[in-house]
Amino acid sequence: MYPIAISLSFSPLQDLSLLAYTLAGGVDVGLIVSGIAELLHRLITEPLAETSFTIAVMYGSYVFAESLGVSGLIAVPIAGLYMGNRTMRTAMSEETRTTMTKFWEIVAFMATSFTFLLLRLKADFDLLVAFIPFILVAFLAILLARVLSVYPIMWSTRLLGERVPTSWTNAVALAGLRGAVSVALALSLPESSFKDDIVTMTFGVALLSLIVQAEILRVYVRRAKLQDSRSRVIERQPLKD
Repeated sequence: MYPIAISLSFSPLQDLSLLAYTLAGGVDVGLIVSGIAELLHRLITEPLAETSFTIAVMYGSYVFAESLGVSGLIAVPIAGLYMGNRTMRTAMSEETRTTMTKFWEIVAFMATSFTFLLLRLKADFDLLVAFIPFILVAFLAILLARVLSVYPIMWSTRLLGERVPTSWTNAVALAGLRGAVSVALALSLPESSFKDDIVTMTFGVALLSLIVQAEILRVYVRRAKLQDSRSRVIERQPLKD
C-alpha cells in the first residue's frame, strides 16, 4: 500500500492488482526462504553460527523479494513468523533459541533507537511546536481508526465459537503503538516541499503514541490484571485420569 500511496495513482484495478501481486509475492518469498532455512538449520548445531544464519535469512528474504518486484517488507515478517513459530521449535536447541532471542532483542532495540536518533536530526522542532494542533488531530484519528477496526474483528470471533474477553479486546484497542516503522516510512519519502511537514507530523504522533498511549495501556493492563482466560477454564475443570 505504501508504494501505491506515494505514486498518487487513482486507477483502482491497477492499484488492486499491484497490491495483490506485491503482497502475495512477499508472502510466497518469505515462506520459501524460511522453509529452505529450516532445512539448513538442521545441519547447523553451533548457536552463534545459527544466530548469524538468521541474519542472512532475514536480509536474504528482503533482497530476494525486492529483486522480484514484490514486497520485502512483507517477506521479512513472514520469514520471521515462520522461524519463530516453527523453525525455533523443530530445528533449534534450547541454547540456540535463547541466544537468538537475546540477539534479536538487542538488534531491535538498537534499530529503533537509531531510527529515532535519525529522526531527531531530521525533524524541525520549531515546526513541531507549530503543528501541535494538527498532530493532536492526527493522533486522535489514529486511535479512532484503531478502535473502529479492532472491536468488530474481535467481536466477529464469537461467530467461530471463540469469545475474547472484553478486557483483552480493550487492551488490543489501546495497543498498536506508532514507532520505528512509521518513522522509517516517513524518512524514506522522496524529497518534496512537504516532506518536512510529514516527517514532523509523524514524529509528533509517534511521540504521543509512545508516551501517552503506552502509559494508558500500561495502567490499564495493570489494573485489569489480565490473564489467560483459557487458564481459568482449565482450573475450573476437574482433573481426569
